[in-house]
Amino acid sequence: MFASLVRLAHDSETSVRLEAVHFLSVLNDPRSEPVVAHVVKANEQQQLSLKSAAGITQVWLIGPMDDGQQGFDRAHPPEQGPVDLAKAYPDHGSPRSWHLAKTKRKFELAELLGPMDHASCYAYFRLESNAANRAELLVGSDDGVKVWQNGRLVWTNDVSRAALPLQDVVPLVLQPGSNDILVRVRNHTGDCGLYLNYRALGSVALELPEKVDTASLAERLASAGKTAGSGISSAFLQVDWNRAAAEGDPQQGRRLFEAIGCAKCHATSASTAGTGGPSLAEAGRRFTVSHLVESILMPGKQISPVFRATQVVLDDGRQFLGLVVGETADKLELLLSDTKRVQLSKRQIEQRELVNQSPMPQGVVKTPEELRDLIAFLMRAT
Repeated sequence: MFASLVRLAHDSETSVRLEAVHFLSVLNDPRSEPVVAHVVKANEQQQLSLKSAAGITQVWLIGPMDDGQQGFDRAHPPEQGPVDLAKAYPDHGSPRSWHLAKTKRKFELAELLGPMDHASCYAYFRLESNAANRAELLVGSDDGVKVWQNGRLVWTNDVSRAALPLQDVVPLVLQPGSNDILVRVRNHTGDCGLYLNYRALGSVALELPEKVDTASLAERLASAGKTAGSGISSAFLQVDWNRAAAEGDPQQGRRLFEAIGCAKCHATSASTAGTGGPSLAEAGRRFTVSHLVESILMPGKQISPVFRATQVVLDDGRQFLGLVVGETADKLELLLSDTKRVQLSKRQIEQRELVNQSPMPQGVVKTPEELRDLIAFLMRAT
């Protein structure tokens, strides 16, 4: 029987292959697991190729940055750490800063940024996914292109060409939550353009993070602290968070991460299975300290569209607010703000709606010292 299933996993009919690998996956036999993985991946790739491509028509841009004769061998600041939209970088005495750019189809980079001869520019955006997700970034560029996902280089094509749509197909495995995408375009001479599209198997939303530096963070926290019930004390406003994160105790932060229930919702390792909430794996590559501080103290400030809470009212009057982490034809599973999970019968649901609210509760961190150690741990998470 085992040999028959392995043989059927190579059948020419897709339905036969998938049924065979379903039973093989239940067996979890080391001899057949590579076959299962291969068939599943091939099927996902086929399904992905049938998805419509969505255009990316708004990004953060910075440049031009002089490449000289080094081309891609010259690394510029945006690719050397987490993208910090609040920073400006000198280039031949002229500061380069991030600014929003919009287009209907093609980013005309030389028009948007100025002469681009022997220079590079960077485009930055986020793809928000509600679960681990296979996707493709479709790039057209004049000339060469590099792509980073969450701080890791995933694509290089050092070519000389005119920009056309869909020239490069960059495979991505999206983590649950935000996925930072940084695209570098290296221009030789003359015009310089960029096309960006994407497609994904599951639900994905394009997001542009806000600029948040130390000064603006303090202002935002102070403003929130004036709101009744915000739970943000003035003690959090007196801290230099970049310095605090560098001096914090990551081991104490790890213990706190477990103790206050963060680990029940958030993975801190790329090898850890998703637990419902956004992944925090490799946070040090992906997020600035200011972003983490605001996200923890003010979880409702910037809510991802794929992680909005769902309000459910049952026929007996009970109400639930949480993140949908599972759904079948008969059941709905919610992850509540206290990290408990509940399964609800759909036959009992009288009302269900998305609300502009984060499922993450506010006030889980009580003191600046706790937040310091927690961020120290997250910035070292792998």
